Amino acid sequence: MGPPPLGLERGEEGLLRLFAGESGAGVEAEGGDRVGGEAEPAYAVEFDAAWTLIAWNRLYAALLGDPSGLRDRERNVLWCHFTEAPTRITHSAEQGARFELAAVADLRAVTARYPLDTALTSLVADLRHISPRFATLWTSHEVGTHVMNTKTISIPTSDHSHSIATS
Repeated sequence: MGPPPLGLERGEEGLLRLFAGESGAGVEAEGGDRVGGEAEPAYAVEFDAAWTLIAWNRLYAALLGDPSGLRDRERNVLWCHFTEAPTRITHSAEQGARFELAAVADLRAVTARYPLDTALTSLVADLRHISPRFATLWTSHEVGTHVMNTKTISIPTSDHSHSIATS
């Protein structure tokens, strides 16, 4: 079997079709499980290199709130995390520390890759100014990439809140 149309990697075409809202579209994960389409529902989301939300599906909006009315900074995961914006996502202390280290190291690598990106340098400067924790992590000079982290999503309902754990 050759590469999918558009020269996309395995799974990328399904994700693209899922974001486009195509019925039956999905992504095959390791072990043959499918994400999206007629298979078990899953939320799908895409972030840019600076951790700003750029695309999502309906299930993501249902689980985490519809981000369509949010401005750029309000869609940035690191801005929301380090400014302690209200969120449905919670981490244990250990998960939060691991996420912060990996995310800031990843952002440092991104700034090295895109040194002339004024929005990116502005984000870093503003985070350093507003968040002592971010400033401390930033001055550690760790460089790396964020891979995956476990989190809990609290889902409000009419009578109480439900929580699910996800990676």
